[in-house]
Amino acid sequence: MYVNKPMLFLKRSEQKFNTLGKEVIKAHYSAEGTDYAAIDEFVENVVIDENDYNKHIREDIFTKELDYYTLNGIKASEYVYKDITSSLF
Repeated sequence: MYVNKPMLFLKRSEQKFNTLGKEVIKAHYSAEGTDYAAIDEFVENVVIDENDYNKHIREDIFTKELDYYTLNGIKASEYVYKDITSSLF
């Protein structure tokens, strides 16, 4: 989601997600991992022909859930660094 490109999620029956994962997966296109026709359709229709109808969903979820800089005023890497250094000293 950070590069704002369409993504294809390959589903398996044993996959489980937390709350954030369930939200983020809404922004992905999806297909069964063994459905080669659906994978081909994604590549041709969404990637090559640029019919990215999930783009606005991806942008909304990124802004709401993953835009650490806007939410915290610092980048995620800086947030982690400060958390680690503060616990060490």
